[in-house]
Amino acid sequence: MKTSKHKRYSLTIRLQPTEGSLLAEVVKWLNEMPIEEKNEKISQLLMMGCMPLVKADAGATQEERKKSYWEFEQWVYHYKYILRQRLDIQREFPPSTDLVPQMNEMISEIEVEKEEEAKLASLRSQLPGGKETAIQSRQFLDHLFESLG
Repeated sequence: MKTSKHKRYSLTIRLQPTEGSLLAEVVKWLNEMPIEEKNEKISQLLMMGCMPLVKADAGATQEERKKSYWEFEQWVYHYKYILRQRLDIQREFPPSTDLVPQMNEMISEIEVEKEEEAKLASLRSQLPGGKETAIQSRQFLDHLFESLG
């Protein structure tokens, strides 16, 4: 019998969700699987969801954290593709979700920020030679607050 030279780690979790909860549905679904399949699914989900945080908490460099994040993005993209295929769902934006108003609000905020930045740049360009004296600065700020308010 071959023995591995690599150290093995073990994780034991005991979940006892309340009947009728979403987590209870997931636990029941997992418990109906063969042990190998259940372990594989849980391992994949843990890797996908936790690896960027593991890297960050371990003191990884910015480049390592960035790489880990983009790997996470790829896993999520791949998982979503498989999920759509398995559920026979076409790729589309759902017609009614809480995300639609949030996305519209975010887009509006970005547009407002761009407009404010353009106003600020326009006002800055009106300053002579880009130099601000105390009077010019005060006039600049007054004009800025009037245009924003």
